[in-house]
Amino acid sequence: MFRLKKYYFLFCRLGCLFLIFNLSANSNAQQKASVTGRILDEVARNPIPNVNVFFEKTRTGTISDKNGQYTIENVTPGSKILVIQHIGYA
Repeated sequence: MFRLKKYYFLFCRLGCLFLIFNLSANSNAQQKASVTGRILDEVARNPIPNVNVFFEKTRTGTISDKNGQYTIENVTPGSKILVIQHIGYA
């Protein structure tokens, strides 16, 4: 059975608690960066696969792999809001 309410709050806190960001600029003229991270369960610290990860108000994003890892490439440097979405899991 899904405990959607419990996991909703879990995913809201994932952005602050368990994401590791690595911004690295490429050496080309239009500096681009990549954002990488890993999404983990708050309690068991197990990776969470198939989570939507994207920048707010854009269509730029990806889905986490079976190890909970994701990478978004060719990101223009600057301040952005990263959105993490997953529809419940058991």
